[in-house]
Amino acid sequence: MNPKELEKAFATTGAVLSGVTREQLDGPTPCASWKVRELVNHIVGGTMFFASVAGTGKPPEGESPDFSAGDDYVAVFNKGAAQAVEAFSAEGAMDRIMHMPFGDIPGSAFINIAAVDTFTHGWDLARATGQPTNLDPALAGDLLGVA
Repeated sequence: MNPKELEKAFATTGAVLSGVTREQLDGPTPCASWKVRELVNHIVGGTMFFASVAGTGKPPEGESPDFSAGDDYVAVFNKGAAQAVEAFSAEGAMDRIMHMPFGDIPGSAFINIAAVDTFTHGWDLARATGQPTNLDPALAGDLLGVA
């Protein structure tokens, strides 16, 4: 996995996120314990988490805000995605050890987690909001191999 593939995963999920309406936020998702609102928060917050860990080597501090309550969660997602791609593209990022709540891993493993998580939840969001779920089949195949 490389930053370009991560960027594709973000773009694919970002397109789905753009199709979510405020009226859908309280709807169910394939993630049994989450409504669309929680899934949006996870996806948007994930970009910030990935950017922080890839950039600083550790997760952000504090509680995540309710991104779905804001005016433009798509813009926040796009900003976080761009920061994450930039952080993973930095010299040495793939070799740097990143400190996760579950243990330390190299950036080359963490980028896989970021891409698979983002893409998979993009599918969940598409399914929950009645959007097409045939998201980038080539990337899906690559990510399945990684997962």
